Amino acid sequence: MIRFGGMSTLVPELGTIACDQGEKLRVRAEACFALSDLNDTTFAQAVMDAALLADAPEHEDTQSAPSWNLFVASALSYTMPAGVPILDGIALTDRLRREARNYASATSHYLEEFVARLTVPEIGNWLRIFLRFAKGQRDPNRDMMPARIPRFRALGQAICHCINTLLVEDPAGIPRSLLLEALEFAFSIAKNPDYSPRETGLPALARTLRALPDLKHDLITMRMALFSQNEKNEYWIAHQAIDPLKLGRSGDATRSSRLKIFEGLPISWRIARLAGKGSWHLRARANWRIKFGRNPSATRHD
Repeated sequence: MIRFGGMSTLVPELGTIACDQGEKLRVRAEACFALSDLNDTTFAQAVMDAALLADAPEHEDTQSAPSWNLFVASALSYTMPAGVPILDGIALTDRLRREARNYASATSHYLEEFVARLTVPEIGNWLRIFLRFAKGQRDPNRDMMPARIPRFRALGQAICHCINTLLVEDPAGIPRSLLLEALEFAFSIAKNPDYSPRETGLPALARTLRALPDLKHDLITMRMALFSQNEKNEYWIAHQAIDPLKLGRSGDATRSSRLKIFEGLPISWRIARLAGKGSWHLRARANWRIKFGRNPSATRHD
């Protein structure tokens, strides 16, 4: 009632509720959201301190995890834009808990809202932070795509929102290596049944990527380099490097058309056109021309 009624005179009561360790987590979360909506930063550090001291559920307690994660997301949304030290925010993010795979949690949505409250430079910092938590080592059984850390599944949507915002607002101001790392992770989660387009913002990201051929070229080149040293079969190299770079899932034509960012030619046809001789760099560029139907230097968007 205080939140949606805009009752700024009751801010002290909201601060008390948000810091009360005896209050239910969802009530404390609403208090944090209300403080954030009212743009009152008076209690930001106190709320962060209380959140860091709160008793988190056991890692195996997936039933309690959604309420806890909601509180964590609300505390981040309130305290980080208010200027609380980022190290506190990192420590709080590390306290997220794994939710059941079949639970339709709103945590990912609220983490995306947290990102939306940040400035562009802050988004770049938080993209790095989220990737360090959510992204695991490369999986040799999944074409060397980065693994996903289940405990931080809720960060997927926020990561995609970070990528899309940076590509739209300041593509030249963020290190290329960070963008490529983040994009590869986005492709990695796109095929996971634990995620859906609604949870990840994949349609918006796909629309942005269609107009960035140079970035897609760099991503393919980076992926090709993972396999070119130890594998002599050109078809297999390109298959491993390129085939995972899809935002849609097989069997869903409607969704795939909305998430399409590459020209969809059969990989066998593409590989048949790869240069038979020359450096790996030249073969990668040949694959690029086939996949996108033009030269890398062309200005027309695919």
